[in-house]
Amino acid sequence: MGECKVISVINWKGGVGKTTLTHHLATGLIHLSEEERVKYLGPSDIPRVLMVDTDAQCSLSIACLEISNFEDLVYRKSLMTILHLFKPFVERDEPGLNVQEYIMTWQVRSGNNSNYPTVHLIPSHQDLIFTDMDIAVFRRASAFENGDLYKSQALERILQQVKDDYDFIFIDCPPNLNYLTQNAIYASDYYLVPTLLDTLSSYGLFSLNRKVNELNDWWSRMNPKYRPTRLLGIVPNNVREYSQEPRKSQKLILEGLYEAHGDQVFQNYVTDGDGISRASQVGQPVYSIMSSDKKARQQGEQMMAVLEEALERLRLDSLG
Repeated sequence: MGECKVISVINWKGGVGKTTLTHHLATGLIHLSEEERVKYLGPSDIPRVLMVDTDAQCSLSIACLEISNFEDLVYRKSLMTILHLFKPFVERDEPGLNVQEYIMTWQVRSGNNSNYPTVHLIPSHQDLIFTDMDIAVFRRASAFENGDLYKSQALERILQQVKDDYDFIFIDCPPNLNYLTQNAIYASDYYLVPTLLDTLSSYGLFSLNRKVNELNDWWSRMNPKYRPTRLLGIVPNNVREYSQEPRKSQKLILEGLYEAHGDQVFQNYVTDGDGISRASQVGQPVYSIMSSDKKARQQGEQMMAVLEEALERLRLDSLG
C-alpha cells in the first residue's frame, strides 16, 4: 500500500471529538469494501493500522479496550505504555528499547468477544500528564547544535522503529499544543482538526493552523530533512440536524467555516447521537452496533463517509 501515512488528530480545545475521530478512522479502514480498498489504497489487503494514545485522559485507550480491561492491564498488570517510551527517547540518543514490546496486538475490540487482528494500539497512562513538564525542564548535553529540537523528535524516533509494519498510524493528541502534541505533529505527515459547530470551537482554527505552520517553519530551519506536516482537513462533529440539514445556528457557522477555510473543511460531517457513545462505553466502535440501532447506523455511515473523503484527499495529495 505504499509508504505508511502518519496522521495526528489535534485541536487545542477539548470535547470536540478527537478521540472519536481517531478511533473510527483507524477501525473504519478495516470496514472498507474490497472495491474501496483497491480504489484508495491500491492492493486489496486488509490495512495494517496503529493507534497511538498521547492524551493523559486515556480516552482512546478506554474506547479501544473497555475501561475495566484497560485499568486491569495498565494499572494492575503494569502494561507498558507510551508514558514509558517518551522519557528514554527524550533523554538518550540510543534508548535501547524495542518499541514492538509496547504495542498491544489482538486487543482493539471490534465487537462483543471479538478484536481487530490488524489494528494495534500503544496505550496511554494517566501519569502522562507530568510528561510535558518533564520534557520542558530536561536538557540533554548534546543539545548545543539544534537547541531543544530533540524535545519534539521523541515520538518520531519511537515510530521509526515500527513504521514499516503499518499502512497508517493515527495519533490522538491532548487538547493543547505542548510538547506531546508537538511531538505528534513533528512525527506526522498530516493533521486533522475536528471541530464542533459553535462559535468557541471554530474561533481558534486560524490560530491553531498558524501555530502549526510556525512550528513547521522552525523545525525546517533546525532540520533541513524535516518534511512539514500538512493539514488534511477540518471535520465538523456532533452536528445537530433538522430535515437532514444542520440546524439554522450551526448551518450559519458551517457556512462561515467554508467561507473562511474553503476546501480545508470536509464536505462530510458526523451528527450528534448516542450511538457512538453507547458503543464506546463497552469498548467498541459504532460499526459494531450499526445493525441493531438506527442512530448508530447513521453515525457509522457518516464516519465511513468522512474516512472516504480523507482517503480521497490523501490520494489527490499524492498525485501532486
